[in-house]
Amino acid sequence: MLQAMLSGVASIKSQQNRMNVIGNNLANVNTTAFKGSRVMFAEMLSQTTRGAARPSTTRGGINPVQYGLGVFVAGTDQNFEQGALNQTNKISDLAMQGKGFFMVSNSERAAYTRDGGMDLDAVGGLVHRATGERVLGWTADPTGVIDTTAPVAPDSYITIPVGSLNTVQVTTQAEFSGNLDGNALPGDQALTQIRVYDGLGGAHDLTLRVTNRQVPAPGGPPGTVTSWDWEIWEGPVGTGTLLSNNATAGNERLFYNATGGQLSGLPVGTTNVATIPASGSAAAFTINLNMSTI
Repeated sequence: MLQAMLSGVASIKSQQNRMNVIGNNLANVNTTAFKGSRVMFAEMLSQTTRGAARPSTTRGGINPVQYGLGVFVAGTDQNFEQGALNQTNKISDLAMQGKGFFMVSNSERAAYTRDGGMDLDAVGGLVHRATGERVLGWTADPTGVIDTTAPVAPDSYITIPVGSLNTVQVTTQAEFSGNLDGNALPGDQALTQIRVYDGLGGAHDLTLRVTNRQVPAPGGPPGTVTSWDWEIWEGPVGTGTLLSNNATAGNERLFYNATGGQLSGLPVGTTNVATIPASGSAAAFTINLNMSTI
């Protein structure tokens, strides 16, 4: 009788823990990025009052007589299934899609969270709104390159320089990539756009138009079987300003061999170029047009 009562008490205590976990899940139903938990039960050790016996030539075997001693909480685990993404209309708020965590730090250690409620402090640092800890990560270098192989330390803070002024960098190179239709007919065209900046930070929207010439012009590199003409316009093609094309001195068409590989007759280390004329107080500048991956 006493053993039965003790088993019942163990069950009540375990169920109480389960209700605590359920209550915590309900209490946090509106907590940003909260992940619910569940309780895992396991049977306590059993008391054996009679051992098992193996079968013999005259009788079969018998099972042991065992009495369970109740249940206990073996552990709790969290459900990390992807939650719903909600729009907050706050530009500093973030969300984590798929696996992963945000890293935050109090300068002494790094911690992890799925809560993307972020804000900016007085110096432009990205901080976790609930705790005030700063968000860790990688920052682009002056050329815009982000090195994701660099280690993240407790002081690798992300800073967003809102309102600060940076030295303007004139665009010096534009790279174009993509696939042209190998079955295109003569005269078929393709367009793509790119934005570049002058010495005062002014934006210039350029459009590259390539036209299938098909029959290569004399003087193409050896192995050429087809070629495309190209033009660079500022503004709409046809009504904007023609800046450069394959007929401009120092430039060439896009030449291709029988397998679609691009051929070039330009000196090694050089590319096609285009010059953007002076605009207002901004001086004219020249851009190298890298089309080698088209």
